[in-house]
Amino acid sequence: MDSKEKARIKEVERYLGLKISKENELQKIVNLAAEICETSMAVINLIDADTQHSLFATGLGVGAIDRKWSFCNETIEQDDIMIVRDSLNDKRFIDNPSVTGEPNVRFYAGAQLRTHDGFTLGTLCVVGTEPKELTTIQQQLLKILSANIIHILEFESGLDVLKRQYEEAKSAEVKVRSFFESSLSCYLLIDTDYNVVYFNQLLAAFVKRLYKTEIAIGMKVTDFIPTPYMADFLSNFDKALQGIPIQVERQIDFEDETVWFYLAYESARDSDGRIVGVSFNSIDITNKIEQQRTIFNQNESLRAIAQIQSHELRRPVASILGLMDFLKSQNYKFTEETIEMMETAVSELDDRIHEIVAQTAVK
Repeated sequence: MDSKEKARIKEVERYLGLKISKENELQKIVNLAAEICETSMAVINLIDADTQHSLFATGLGVGAIDRKWSFCNETIEQDDIMIVRDSLNDKRFIDNPSVTGEPNVRFYAGAQLRTHDGFTLGTLCVVGTEPKELTTIQQQLLKILSANIIHILEFESGLDVLKRQYEEAKSAEVKVRSFFESSLSCYLLIDTDYNVVYFNQLLAAFVKRLYKTEIAIGMKVTDFIPTPYMADFLSNFDKALQGIPIQVERQIDFEDETVWFYLAYESARDSDGRIVGVSFNSIDITNKIEQQRTIFNQNESLRAIAQIQSHELRRPVASILGLMDFLKSQNYKFTEETIEMMETAVSELDDRIHEIVAQTAVK
């Protein structure tokens, strides 16, 4: 099987899989073909690799037969209408089961169903039980009817593609929305004119909380951003439109609290890579900032302790060690003055220890 035939079969299989909505129109065309050509039977056939599929018929039942016994299998190889005036005088069909048995075909005329892409899907054919001729007008009308069938099938095909694309788009939209709605960050998509294109519910709650505004698609963000934050927003927005990503941490003051946010501005691009707006994300990082402050305070406390240890503690310890050396040199003979000096050194050491304890009680 060559590549052209493989491509044709693939197209036939695609059309066989269509859910046709215009069944009545196709059936009327079949009935009209039989009436115009003055035959008892007419049928629309599609032919795949091994089978002829009868989709709509009059005077015949719909169903499938082996392609090798199909009159239409010969027709799809022709450039014009194929006419068999008397099958008993045509060696190609004299032994055909549909000639020797039901429906006892003696006359056959078929017009190709060829798409605009050049694929021959099958035929519109008329069939009779007696030898017959078709006039030139009848042949022309049969061609016109076959062209109308193709128009309907291609319309159905285009409609099917649109339906699938719509379903895929809806599915993609649901997935994207689900992703953004499950995100812990506020998300806002803005076009180049500051119009809101998309936002998630977390962002809507944020805007309502901070700006007392119900956000909506088509609204301009410049209509509700307060003056204290406007300059920064416009500056970051313009940089993002130039393709420069911006990430900043900013303190936002509410009426009853202060919240720290991580803000990100990034350029939004279309499928061709052109910048069409700005993607804005914000995340509440207040807990992170508070943790950083706690760690900073703890580090400051540790530095203070190290300062005490390296300087303040060494002095009384050095004094005690010096007194111990003095006592050794005097064979441990104690005087009141020596005892007082040791008491002073020990007291100072005790004070430094209390300072260390106080430093570790960081709030």
